[in-house]
Amino acid sequence: MLTEDGGLQSIRKRKFSDHQKVLFQSRIIFILFYVVMTTIHSRVMMPESRGFLFITASSHQSKMSEACLLLFNSHDEWRCMVWDDAGIARIVPFSSTSVPLHNTTVYSPLLSGTATFFSASAIIDWENNTISLDQDDRETYIISNLDQRSQVTQSIGIRSAIVVRVTTNDATTTSDGDQLSNKVFGTFGDKVNMSSQYKACSYGKQLIQPAPDTSVISNGVVEVKLNINAKQQTSSELESLAFAALEEILGKKFYLKYDHIMICLPPGFTDADVFFAHGYFKFPVSTYNDEQITYLSYQMHETGHNFGLSHAGLDTGSKIDLEYGDYSGYMGGSYQMDDEPEMCFNAPHSWEFGWYTNSHLTVNPFTRTNRWVGNIYGISKYVKSGARKTLVRIVGGEDKDYFVNFNQDTGMNTWTQLGWNQVLITYIKKNDPLDLYTTNVGQLYSGQRKVIKNYSGTGRNLHIKVLKIKNSARVSIVASPCIDKKKWRDKVFKGGCREVKSSNVKILERRCNSQARQGLPVWRYCLKTCQKCEELHRIKP
Repeated sequence: MLTEDGGLQSIRKRKFSDHQKVLFQSRIIFILFYVVMTTIHSRVMMPESRGFLFITASSHQSKMSEACLLLFNSHDEWRCMVWDDAGIARIVPFSSTSVPLHNTTVYSPLLSGTATFFSASAIIDWENNTISLDQDDRETYIISNLDQRSQVTQSIGIRSAIVVRVTTNDATTTSDGDQLSNKVFGTFGDKVNMSSQYKACSYGKQLIQPAPDTSVISNGVVEVKLNINAKQQTSSELESLAFAALEEILGKKFYLKYDHIMICLPPGFTDADVFFAHGYFKFPVSTYNDEQITYLSYQMHETGHNFGLSHAGLDTGSKIDLEYGDYSGYMGGSYQMDDEPEMCFNAPHSWEFGWYTNSHLTVNPFTRTNRWVGNIYGISKYVKSGARKTLVRIVGGEDKDYFVNFNQDTGMNTWTQLGWNQVLITYIKKNDPLDLYTTNVGQLYSGQRKVIKNYSGTGRNLHIKVLKIKNSARVSIVASPCIDKKKWRDKVFKGGCREVKSSNVKILERRCNSQARQGLPVWRYCLKTCQKCEELHRIKP
């Protein structure tokens, strides 16, 4: 041992008793045990805070070795749930230049949460949290389980939900766990929240409850602490790491145990200025930028995507309105407001949920009667007997179905933000798997009407008129008669539809399907002569 003056000093050897030797060895063992446990503690769950320290995945890249689960979020982005080297699931976006779809097939958001994707040439960059695809190798992409039929998942019964509160080394959420539980579930007396509003809109048929308490879940909230800095991460990277941490805390395939997994990110991540929230289509995860999770409309909107609902637009020509402009329900734009607005969902989405099924009415005005007249009540006036009709669906066209409802601003729908106390007309496309949006095309007061020309390509007009509004709305739905256009003339058929007539079926069919001067088939002007009336009668929903 060196002395202060730099000289050497001999060390006197000390003799130890047997008791002292045992004590010394015990201390050494204790120190080693402490070091090991401290290391483990930084990587596993801490019971006292129900938290979890998770180290960022290694920076290497690897090829896709097994199929991943395709996910589609409300920002129109495809992502995939992949498993890292440790077998932990992560949600990873495709790079901006990669599209996970075969170039000869159209894929719908309805595949989200049900279909798997695989490409042997795909590269997963674990550090940057992206999947890169070889766009020249699309023929080798494999997508299985191409079930694009169903839309809304089970919407009657009890659903289990958890809120995931994420903290990092440099950031924490504004609300603590108890506050989040109160804002989402009303645990400590909050009167208007996601759970209460689903219950109100569904008349108690849809209950969303916090998952039962465990050693890591308290009042429906799970605490996740990531051993990283938020300011160095994107929202997708934080989401991916939080998802991986949940697999360690809640077990493998935890996403099959809960119907809604609401991830609350701390503020300060790199894209915090542009990311507010998103939900995955028909998959239980939704992710929020800090306080957005406390706002009622954000909760309802993003969990609506989990059910399978699309956005609700308004037919104004504006791109943003075409996607989000229908503020009559929660699938339009959202509001940064605590307990407001209290409303429900638009007519097509309410029809999909099936909460008022016995008050649904399907109308085909293209039958021989050509019309329907009746009263439509607001959903707040729904009665279990179904005696009051709340939602009317107009069928008879090939590409769209129209829905008519009375948007009464009472009860749980008091603060609807578009067309309150008016009759609303909204359509949804039937045969376009990429366009699941609903589009509002009319808000009518008493005495007003909406004319839909050439309804769904039938060559006939549809007239929807509001006769009276009081406690309900009295509405008439009438199709224009199936007749020939008397003033129509063509360079071939100069005498109009009378020159199209023929007793020979093949000649008549050829004439009717020929192109008129205006660029449309002749039958569009000669409905009766071309015998299209009976054909249109047979069109079903």
